[in-house]
Amino acid sequence: MLKDGKIIADGDQNKVINSENINKLFGIQVEVANNNGLWNINRLSK
Repeated sequence: MLKDGKIIADGDQNKVINSENINKLFGIQVEVANNNGLWNINRLSK
């Protein structure tokens, strides 16, 4: 994951795609779940 030209996360998608990294990348609070290869990302607040 890149933000402003800097790497904020790198590696296997199952380890990189998580709530903490999405928050760093987009500045939003989310809940991330992977259900049999299908990613679900739900925003927790606006």
